[in-house]
Amino acid sequence: MIILETRNLIKQYRQYDSVINAVNRVSIKVNEGEFVAITGVSGSGKSTLLNLCTGLDEPTSGEVFVQGKEITRMETNKLVKFRGKTMGIVFQTPNLIPHYTLYENVVLPLAANDRQEYNHEERLQLLFDTLSLNDRLHHLPSELSGGQHSGAR
Repeated sequence: MIILETRNLIKQYRQYDSVINAVNRVSIKVNEGEFVAITGVSGSGKSTLLNLCTGLDEPTSGEVFVQGKEITRMETNKLVKFRGKTMGIVFQTPNLIPHYTLYENVVLPLAANDRQEYNHEERLQLLFDTLSLNDRLHHLPSELSGGQHSGAR
C-alpha cells in the first residue's frame, strides 16, 4: 500500500528578479513499511520537500497524497486534523512552548487531536523511561539541556 506519493511536485521561491527551484518535478512513491532516506547537500531542497509532504508548506504546483488522500487541496482545518491523526513530525530544531513543562509539551498535541483512543499514561511512561526523562517532566524547556530538548541524552 502506498502511504506517500508526490506527483510532479514543484516549489519555487522568488528572490529579487530570480526564481529559485527548491523542489523541481519530484515524483515519488513510498510504500508502507519502506525506509526512505532523503540525502543531498545543504540547500538542495530536502527540508522543503519534507515540508511539502507533510502539508506544512504549499507547492507551486503538483500533488501530494498521504494514505491516498490529496493533502495539497485540503482546507486548512481538515489538513491540521488529518496531519495530527496520521503523521508524526520530528523537527531539526526543537519547537517546545517555553511556558509549558516538558510533560505539557508532549501531551498538548495528543489533546489537540482528540487522541482519546490510546492509554496515554502508559505509553508516555514508557517513552519517558526510554528517554530517561522522568525526573525532568515538570521542568520548563529553559531548564533542560540541549540533549534533553531533542530526546537524546
